[in-house]
Amino acid sequence: MSRFPASELSYAQPNLNKNGGVGNLTIWEQIAFLHNTAGDAIHGNGIFLLFHRKFIAWFEQLMMEANPDFTGLFYWATEQQPLPSQWSKDPIWDHLGKAVGRGREIVGGPLENITFPIDDNFASPRSLIRDYDLNGSFLPSFASAASYKNAFARFGKDGYGHGYTNSTFGAVCNVCLPPDYGWADAAQNLHFTFHKAQGGQMSNYFSPLDFLFWIHHSNVDRIYHDVQVAWQGMGLPQEKQIYGNSYLDVNSESLTLKTPLPYFTEYTVDDVQFSAQMCVQYAPPVNGPPAPPPATKLATAPAQPFEKFTAAFWEKILVGRTPEQRAAHAASFEQFMAGTDEEVASGTPIDGNAPRSSMRIKNGRRSPRA
Repeated sequence: MSRFPASELSYAQPNLNKNGGVGNLTIWEQIAFLHNTAGDAIHGNGIFLLFHRKFIAWFEQLMMEANPDFTGLFYWATEQQPLPSQWSKDPIWDHLGKAVGRGREIVGGPLENITFPIDDNFASPRSLIRDYDLNGSFLPSFASAASYKNAFARFGKDGYGHGYTNSTFGAVCNVCLPPDYGWADAAQNLHFTFHKAQGGQMSNYFSPLDFLFWIHHSNVDRIYHDVQVAWQGMGLPQEKQIYGNSYLDVNSESLTLKTPLPYFTEYTVDDVQFSAQMCVQYAPPVNGPPAPPPATKLATAPAQPFEKFTAAFWEKILVGRTPEQRAAHAASFEQFMAGTDEEVASGTPIDGNAPRSSMRIKNGRRSPRA
């Protein structure tokens, strides 16, 4: 607990006390509590990908210590099957529980009917919720492979993060994000679209309660790894591979190799920059097993168009920014998404990186070597 800044602890302590303290939480809840308490520091800035790389490796190690038969997480490459007609029929739901309607708890899976009082975002303790019906007529789409590829084409060739510039909004001059922000920003925002699509616990900082969190973030880390491979091939200088802001100062280029990670304060960015430092490698992707015939006929659900994030969302994510800065960031992401859709619709080739796992895939394994 002493690893958290006093300001974060003072916010989280009443909820923790109500639940009987850390010792009264399951390890599953403790991990989610950590993520929630550190939420403002590990989202909305350049430390996001680096913290979560360490976080999922740490989780894997905890699971292996608890169960020697656990050999590592797998990733779900949802960008390769972003349409409802693809992902809704995936057999993964037979293992992780099926969504049966907005605000309703999942059916099936190992966490069915297990409530989580530590998540205080609900009026009363709930088990896992996902805000759609797999058999429904209107399902969300996920960020596509084209979106991630275009993120690299638009921003990634210049490196990880973004620079800063003075921009005038009315009579006030602020230090703001430039219009073409950075690759890490685009990747983080694309990642958020999956959380938003799921709803329930996945839409707040207690999201590690849902095992979807771990296979999603393993995939985000894989995408980051593939981009790093592309950077190495380009000979991109180190100072461009770690560049941008951090939780230490969101309004300056404060992300460096010496920046300590939130919570894991004994580690710096230099310790976690590459997957190999986590003793993790990504196994070749494979197609999952075919889905069994559904008990009831699945509806042919049309893809839900990209729905803009609300102002409240950006306020929560972009802590420490002015309203003008949040508006500029939101506009950059929305313009990027709209531009990607236009290029895909027109058949315009997207000159992105060629990730190692560009084949048609559903999931693959992470392989901790330690």
